[in-house]
Amino acid sequence: MILHFEVLWERHGQGRACRASAVLASILAAPVAAQLPKSPFIPVSVESCLIADSLLGPLTEQGAVVRAYYVAKMDSTRLVAGPERGSRIYAGESRPMISVSTSYSGHKPTTYPHADVSFLLIRADASRAASSGGIAEVVLTIDGSPAQLDSVPIKPTPSPVGQQVFISLQVSPNLFVALANAKQAEFVIAKERAAFSPHELRDIRGLYRVALCGVSAN
Repeated sequence: MILHFEVLWERHGQGRACRASAVLASILAAPVAAQLPKSPFIPVSVESCLIADSLLGPLTEQGAVVRAYYVAKMDSTRLVAGPERGSRIYAGESRPMISVSTSYSGHKPTTYPHADVSFLLIRADASRAASSGGIAEVVLTIDGSPAQLDSVPIKPTPSPVGQQVFISLQVSPNLFVALANAKQAEFVIAKERAAFSPHELRDIRGLYRVALCGVSAN
């Protein structure tokens, strides 16, 4: 499951992670009937264009879900992979929760997108990560080929559902295009594995295509 940290888009500095952590903790603790705040992100069409076809091949990701939000005061277009969550995050979630997104200046598409990836580890996952000594290695494995990313700080915080760890990192453009073309991919952070499902990879591929081709509303 990809969890979308849309609350982060207009936050700045170190307070961003703290704010997101608090919001996500409240979501995790919410009763079934509780509704999440309405997201400003809207679904957009995934369409073909020459540059995307040259990097990804012909359009095959029918059904991919990509959502967009133009932040006027920052003159920035934000894209996120996957659908908006409905009412709650299920307590039975069996892996770290992930958000994959990208951004670029203005309305025009970019030619060299990066990916912003955020993780939320809770309960036992967070406790194990916290035992890593404050710094954790990050490995992104794409179709069997591992890539060592920058290490990230591990800062556990309390929440209504127990200990939690929020992590954000950036994936370089060359790895993002590889991830968009992946058949299989997973992150390992402090020995915690988070593998993408086929439909999540489809959404990420769609995300990459929209970043290259531009935003068209559904």
